[in-house]
Amino acid sequence: MTSEPRLQRIEERLDKICDAIERIARTEERVHAMMEYANRLDQRLEKLEIDNHAIKSSLALNTKTTKNGEWFVKIVLTAAVTSAVTAFALKVVS
Repeated sequence: MTSEPRLQRIEERLDKICDAIERIARTEERVHAMMEYANRLDQRLEKLEIDNHAIKSSLALNTKTTKNGEWFVKIVLTAAVTSAVTAFALKVVS
C-alpha cells in the first residue's frame, strides 16, 4: 500500500508532463501558422515593390512625354500668336 501513493504521484507528474507537451505542440503550431502568414505578407510586399517600381518607370516616361507635348504646344501657340500679331500689324501699317 505504500507504493499506491507513490504511483499516484508519478501518474500526476506524467499527466502534468503530457499537458505541458500538448501546450508546447499547440504553441509550435501557432508559431508555424504565424511564420506562414509572415511569409505570405513578405511575398505580397515584394510584389508590391515590383509593381511600385513599374509604376515609377511608367510615370517617369509619361512625365517626359507630357513635358515634350507641352513644349510643342507652347511653340505652336507662340507661332500662332506671332503670326496673328504680325498679320494685324501689317494690316494696320498698310
